[in-house]
Amino acid sequence: MDPQKQQHELEIEDVKYTVESGEDLDFENSASASEEEDGEGGEGEKEEGSENQKDSSEEWEDPEALDEKVRAGKQNQERELAANGHKRSNQEREDEEEEEEEEDEEEEEEEQEERVRINGGRNKKQKLNEQYQQGGEEESGNQKENNNNNNNQAKKFGGEGGGVNSGFYAGLVPSSPDRCYINEFHDDWFGDYNRLEREHGFIQWLFPVFENSGVNWDATALSKSEAKLIRSNFEMSIRVIRSYRLMLNFYGLKLLNEETGQVARHEVIWKERFNNLQRNGHNNLRINRILTSLGELGFNRYKEPLIQLFQDQILSQGNLSSCKYSLLNFWVKTLHVDTDEYKRKTREDPEDREESIFFQHMANLSPEYLGYVDSEDQILLSRGETVSPNPKKDQDKNSTSENDNSNNNNNNNNLNSQLGDEEDQEGDKEEEEEREKEEQIAAKKRKQAKKIAKQKLR
Repeated sequence: MDPQKQQHELEIEDVKYTVESGEDLDFENSASASEEEDGEGGEGEKEEGSENQKDSSEEWEDPEALDEKVRAGKQNQERELAANGHKRSNQEREDEEEEEEEEDEEEEEEEQEERVRINGGRNKKQKLNEQYQQGGEEESGNQKENNNNNNNQAKKFGGEGGGVNSGFYAGLVPSSPDRCYINEFHDDWFGDYNRLEREHGFIQWLFPVFENSGVNWDATALSKSEAKLIRSNFEMSIRVIRSYRLMLNFYGLKLLNEETGQVARHEVIWKERFNNLQRNGHNNLRINRILTSLGELGFNRYKEPLIQLFQDQILSQGNLSSCKYSLLNFWVKTLHVDTDEYKRKTREDPEDREESIFFQHMANLSPEYLGYVDSEDQILLSRGETVSPNPKKDQDKNSTSENDNSNNNNNNNNLNSQLGDEEDQEGDKEEEEEREKEEQIAAKKRKQAKKIAKQKLR
């Protein structure tokens, strides 16, 4: 212990004792008395204390100086750390600035690409319209000649005011981005449900509307002149019906009657396709577009039967619950053609709802219609579908068969008069032989059927 400190504590003890004992506090006398009592021994102790103090001072440094050194060391360390941190922070800032610059450049590139895509789509639509309205672009060789022929055909189908939509329905313009002609959609895409669900750029081509071209920048809105051209052309109108069949099949439905537009569930696939429609809500927008387009392309009578079927399935049968909102708020409203809301949305005028020339051909039983009936029946049979009864088709077939029979009878009469009785007899024999063969075949079939029935009973 430090001698000076020890001495100081002794003096404090003396003071305490004096105060407690009631003696006078005479610091000078007490100090001198203590010095006399100590005598030489006290002086020796002082000398030893001074020597110990020197030794301790040599052995231990002053605390204040030590603290000063510590503080100085800390300050130096902090300055070094600050310098290093400043260097690191500068480097980090530089790195961050470089990253931000790169991000800004990437964003600018993406924005530029988006602008190019949008403007490119618009320019493409404009070029296509100009190509089919003004006769095509300048090209060389056979390509120019082919394009001129196509443009002439497009004008023949569309006349003045024809555009890419009428050209597409004329079978002369491919869709974009799928690059498919309309017959390819009808033949190759029919029943390809994954493709029809996955792709989103075809519906605007199959069912164009006045309102807009939808999310496909490569498609264009339907012009009123184009709609009139499609309504007035029998071949284009047939393709509208086939487009409708394509999408009905995708939704698990089928067209029962081309005159009335009556539809029904498909016996085999309706559950699977209803489940798909229930899961994928974007098809609700497609159905709304289909309904609107049917009215503008001359098949306004087809809208109500489709909506009635959905009303029955959703409101009565409890199917397609996810479609209820669209049915009540959008699909039903496509029937209210006289309301201001419908006119604002669709941009339709009363003359835009003129019926397709298809129905005139059907009523008049034109040769074009009869040819369509035969080809359409063959298409349906090739898909494994039964040909639905259609009064007009039956009437057409009966009329054609009666005409054929009358023609055959006249021909037979002429032949009989020319060939005489002998040829008539030969013809009768041949007919009898054919009847006998047919009866034998029918008898064999009846026997086989009886055997099968007996085996089942056993």
